[in-house]
Amino acid sequence: MGGLLRFNWIIVGIILLKTMAAANAHVFEVCLHRLADDAAALKSCRIKQSASAECDAIHQQFEIQRQQCVAQEFTRAHMSHAIEYGESQVQGEVDQSPYNKRVRQQQKENRQMGPNIANFEALFPHVSKHLGKVRDNFNTRRCKDQYEGRHDRWMFIQRKEITQFSLPGSHTPTTTVPVYFFAREKAGQCYSPDPADGKYQVVNIPELMLLEMEQVPDIEVTRCLGSRCQIDLSSLSGLYEQYQQQYREYEQLAVCADMDLKNSQRKLVKGKKRPERQLPDYCPEDEIHVKALNARGALVELSDRLFGPISAAPN
Repeated sequence: MGGLLRFNWIIVGIILLKTMAAANAHVFEVCLHRLADDAAALKSCRIKQSASAECDAIHQQFEIQRQQCVAQEFTRAHMSHAIEYGESQVQGEVDQSPYNKRVRQQQKENRQMGPNIANFEALFPHVSKHLGKVRDNFNTRRCKDQYEGRHDRWMFIQRKEITQFSLPGSHTPTTTVPVYFFAREKAGQCYSPDPADGKYQVVNIPELMLLEMEQVPDIEVTRCLGSRCQIDLSSLSGLYEQYQQQYREYEQLAVCADMDLKNSQRKLVKGKKRPERQLPDYCPEDEIHVKALNARGALVELSDRLFGPISAAPN
């Protein structure tokens, strides 16, 4: 009787083990099935995706299901197989979605705009907030892989630094002023993002940026017609060169006038006048003070033309 009872318990134990194994297998099958379904749903969404966050909720559900399978000690190989099976049930390629096509197109345009953007960042770090606007108007119907010109956009031609020298009796210290030359774009004309020909350094600059730069005291903004920009630039260079030459002439004559004045004021020592200092070779033989005054007047006139009127100290 005891042997029969033990045999019955063994049979019951085997049945219980088979039942538990079947239950566990069912749990694993459900996990895999749901993971495959979520993988299929995620791929389906990504194939049709048109916005960056459009599939985030479905992706989050997929990750939750995957973690549940991990918690049930499901192997990576089994999960990968389930995911691949789910994705295989959906026709189409994710990389051909509207969103991914747009991303690739934007990446391509960013590479093409690279030279123009790099020049802008290097030349105008103080107004970098306008960088987004510099990316506008690119690769339009009219201008493939180029910028389309607009009446409210400008090209940066060149920057030239000029130094205003301080003069005795003025309140203006020696100051270096950067002068920026801009030319207005022609509406509808196409402009390359790579200014290799040297006609301009940056293109597609917004009007608002120039208006802001014009409010900065230590910056000079010059707007010119495209055909006249080089003429205006050459005119400024010529005038500045003349200003520099005039300053050197005035500086020399000022030294001469000062030495001549000191010579005339030398006191007698033991009834004899102290010997005069010899003037430099560049000093004129006569009318030194008159010529120094004339040189100063010419210099002030040139300075006014370049920088505006000098604020003179009261006599």
